[in-house]
Amino acid sequence: IFRRRGGKLDMNLHYPSGRYSEAAIQRFAHHLKHVLKSGVLDIDKPIKELSICPPNEEHVILHNFNQQVSNMAQERT
Repeated sequence: IFRRRGGKLDMNLHYPSGRYSEAAIQRFAHHLKHVLKSGVLDIDKPIKELSICPPNEEHVILHNFNQQVSNMAQERT
């Protein structure tokens, strides 16, 4: 739910607490806030080009989580 208050936009999320942890909802809210800010700052950018992750988090996902270590022989890959 979005509400205007004194020139600002407030957001309240309602969700089934038995299904989602508070931490998961906080991450979702953080990503939603980031993508909304990104869209407002660059209104001509297509939605498909907006990132849902802040740059530091995107870097961790692309570079840290994406590294694969394998003991397989090079000629077999």
